Amino acid sequence: MKRITLENIHQFLDLAHFYAEQKTGCTKVSVGCVIIDAETHNLISLGANVDLTGLCKKEGCHRVLVYGDNAKDHRLPSDCRAVHSEIDALVKTPYDGRPKIAIVTRYPCEACSRTLALAGVVDVIWGRAQDIPDGAREVFNLHNMDYFWAKSWVAADDPR
Repeated sequence: MKRITLENIHQFLDLAHFYAEQKTGCTKVSVGCVIIDAETHNLISLGANVDLTGLCKKEGCHRVLVYGDNAKDHRLPSDCRAVHSEIDALVKTPYDGRPKIAIVTRYPCEACSRTLALAGVVDVIWGRAQDIPDGAREVFNLHNMDYFWAKSWVAADDPR
């Protein structure tokens, strides 16, 4: 399997970010994901954190409406209307048994990590300033998945 370069990773992260900026329904953060073939590095699919109800932009963030804030302790699936970018990308990925790489503009949550493993993704790469949660790391290790934090990538409109 040929190795993916940091320059290619940044290009895919930029593509995922641009796609998410166009498609996201989330009022808090846009997150994008690309799925590529692990052998050829050809693009297979794009995903974004999409709000299929349209209510996030109409009414505001559901977490804020329910809890009064968007603190990290509000992370039940029912607390958010959006479909995560990894899931959006995976449902657009045909299953052909070939190994895939997921490249995400923000760390994958534990639930998305489990879904990536189930879908046969062999490598996961993410950008931005936050590392993955311990639960996601455990999933990747359990399934012998490689993972890489592209700390040097920052979204063009990231305020940091």
